[in-house]
Amino acid sequence: MGGTYDTAERTWRHLNFFQHETHLHARQPRVQCPSTGFKTVEVPWARPGAGFTLLFEALVMVLAKNGLTATAIAGAWERTTR
Repeated sequence: MGGTYDTAERTWRHLNFFQHETHLHARQPRVQCPSTGFKTVEVPWARPGAGFTLLFEALVMVLAKNGLTATAIAGAWERTTR
């Protein structure tokens, strides 16, 4: 791989810190690869292209597994951020 071509500011929704809504902000580099062209470097806390951290996604999956609907999860999450 070559050096960094450019970077893009990205934001990922993370688990709340007590009652505070938390977002991770980072500059995610793109590198130039001779064989595949440009590639965005993956971050260890999220899936490629996701807007949520892995921990946030895991929490939503646990809530869904325990029978909460997407509407109930969103409503519960909204109440915790007020």
